[in-house]
Amino acid sequence: MGITSALVLFAVIWFMTFLIVIPFNIETQGDLGDVVEGT
Repeated sequence: MGITSALVLFAVIWFMTFLIVIPFNIETQGDLGDVVEGT
């Protein structure tokens, strides 16, 4: 595997992990009980 392939693989895995972790510990308006109309 070349250096370019390794960097691309690293970037893809990092980005996928980032997108999976983003929603953790998010408090929605419904969870907080403070729903704003129209949102």
